[in-house]
Amino acid sequence: EVRDLKATFTFSPTPDAISKGWTVASTADIGGSAIPEPGAMALIAAGLLGAGVASRRRKI
Repeated sequence: EVRDLKATFTFSPTPDAISKGWTVASTADIGGSAIPEPGAMALIAAGLLGAGVASRRRKI
């Protein structure tokens, strides 16, 4: 699920790291909400129906 995603970065500007390269660190929780499948399918169906109606009106 989207709620379970995590990202980690590290930043340590020590003299040794500066001379050889940078190390970066940080932690962030990435959140979101799941969309129920029936609702998603209804949105897709409504969009396709609307596109079909619009296409049919242009042809007539």
